[in-house]
Amino acid sequence: LYDLKLKGEKTSHPSCIVIWRNEESPWFGQFGVGSKLATGALGEDFIRSAPHKIDGEALSHHMGHVGLNASALIEQLKKAPLINPNSIDSLVETHIEQGSVLEHARKSLGIVTAIRGNVRFPEFITFEGETGHTGTVPQDCRLDAMEAQALFVSMCSQEFRNIESSKLDIVWSYPQGFVTGGGSPTNIAAEFQLKPEVRTTDMAVLEDVKKIFTSVARDVSDETGVKISLNKMNIQNPVKMFASIRLSLIAHAADLGIQAMHMPSGAGHDVQIAAEMGIPGGLIFMRHGNKGVSHRPDEVMGRDLNEDPFTLSSDFSNAIALNAARLQGKNSQNITPLACSFVDDLIIRGARIL
Repeated sequence: LYDLKLKGEKTSHPSCIVIWRNEESPWFGQFGVGSKLATGALGEDFIRSAPHKIDGEALSHHMGHVGLNASALIEQLKKAPLINPNSIDSLVETHIEQGSVLEHARKSLGIVTAIRGNVRFPEFITFEGETGHTGTVPQDCRLDAMEAQALFVSMCSQEFRNIESSKLDIVWSYPQGFVTGGGSPTNIAAEFQLKPEVRTTDMAVLEDVKKIFTSVARDVSDETGVKISLNKMNIQNPVKMFASIRLSLIAHAADLGIQAMHMPSGAGHDVQIAAEMGIPGGLIFMRHGNKGVSHRPDEVMGRDLNEDPFTLSSDFSNAIALNAARLQGKNSQNITPLACSFVDDLIIRGARIL
């Protein structure tokens, strides 16, 4: 926008830049705190009482440490949201990819099709076996919680690979797991705790994943004799990006000679908060080096450690040029309307297929 202003050029609609604070806020157990507060999705109770996971102090307390007046914000939010969602025609977010897809594909930018939803377990899956001496208990008499969870992981992963082989979008992992009963090199594990996670852009796949976890747990329990408690499963719905925005961005990239590709987003972003409120959304990913690592000290913005990410030849500059072309409302010669784009837009706006 600043560059367009310097050139004396105008955008097709009134436009502004928004920089959300606190997009990723695991310390307070809530994603997208900045954008949710601004659009009214979070309120007074969260600001006053959401506890920090380490020190237990409320969000309002920590806001004071960075010069923010929590009380003033609460009073303002009581009157109206900081940003009225009904006043926004569309929102396009620009973000580093936080992965290596663009790097491997040698593409500068990714135009996101959808933000993956997920199946998660707020509480650990518990495998309850029975401890005993690793050398003296006969193998066919053991109730080994570690072995049961290994079988559970193997069987679930095979089911997920079957889904993947059908060309459906899915990624899965087992981020947390540990023995809670046994605790000795000579003791059979009596209990194991596990938290899997599955992500996909397809809501039907998420429903299938829930069924897979349930059926595999039953089969493993029958085979091993180990009791498996699944507890509650939570689903976060996938969020599609607006088809017309997505097609426009990929077309303008072609006009500008920018190497771009369609791709899903594996992580959540502020634009999904807007999209869930009915605001047409788009998301541009920028390639970045070192295998796209993120949330680590060796994260880099450029293609390598030596590149200045803000030069005119950088992927960041490509993203700025792409945003500028769209904001100016230029017509592209490269738009190839997809048969499903109109229907996609209607569904995103809340329409249902009968």
